[in-house]
Amino acid sequence: MCNRLIIIFAALVLTLYILMFSASAADFRFALVLDDIKNPVFEAQQIQVQLTHGYSGAGRLDVNIAEIKVQHDVWKNVNVSCRTFHLEQKNINCTSGYLNIPGLLSYPVSLHLDSDSSLLKIKVYPTKSEDWQFTLQWSHTSWQGVVAINNGQLSQIVAWWPSYEQIPKLSSGKINGVARLQGDWSGLKIASIDMSVDALTFADQSGLHAGEDISLTLKSNIARSMQPNQWDWQSDLYWQDGEVFWQPVYMTGDGHHLSLQGVWDDTDVRLLDSSLILAGIGTFNFSG
Repeated sequence: MCNRLIIIFAALVLTLYILMFSASAADFRFALVLDDIKNPVFEAQQIQVQLTHGYSGAGRLDVNIAEIKVQHDVWKNVNVSCRTFHLEQKNINCTSGYLNIPGLLSYPVSLHLDSDSSLLKIKVYPTKSEDWQFTLQWSHTSWQGVVAINNGQLSQIVAWWPSYEQIPKLSSGKINGVARLQGDWSGLKIASIDMSVDALTFADQSGLHAGEDISLTLKSNIARSMQPNQWDWQSDLYWQDGEVFWQPVYMTGDGHHLSLQGVWDDTDVRLLDSSLILAGIGTFNFSG
């Protein structure tokens, strides 16, 4: 969800940059139509931007995109509207906006773009009790991003995931934490994740695989290797609370710890010096 929303707004920012250089104190109406925007990450087609700018400096912005394609996902009739929109020579602020992707989501958003510092901040409010903040800053040679999640509802995130009959379906849970990303214009170089999940509940249709009131903490680091198309990674998963039934095994969370590290490339995943610590039972070391 995080990467996809950043990409959606990146497409919008390309058009908003054009608006910056049209800003003035006068009252005006501005309309812009682009046939398409293409880069190796995403494609956007039939982009329409309409801006009404008043003498007070405030205005209204509407952006409609007929189609956005990100890898294998295609979204049609994407709309962002800002009822309170401030346009200055080097800043764009949308304080009461709305993002709508038909059939997928419809969320309040706020947006701030500072061209001087090459800084983009987006905040999404899926519900009254949760928010997702995306910060992206870039230079001519590199970029860095931060995704901060406050009371993220897993039931909302499930809509973004593919559905498989073999995998139990999540029904509830909250996620809090931060993910940090760094890269250059060839792609991602480093990522770190520090997340916690509470009140996680899942089950499959048969009832033979289920979990309830699970609390987990995940810490992970990923870095591009010196070898082509290879990544080094290390993850620690702590299971503090909750119950899991995975026929025929029943377990409760009480400080269990899974530590994984290894490398992966386009075809293989290798585990190196990994371990599973089951509280009150013992430690299992493995690789593969």
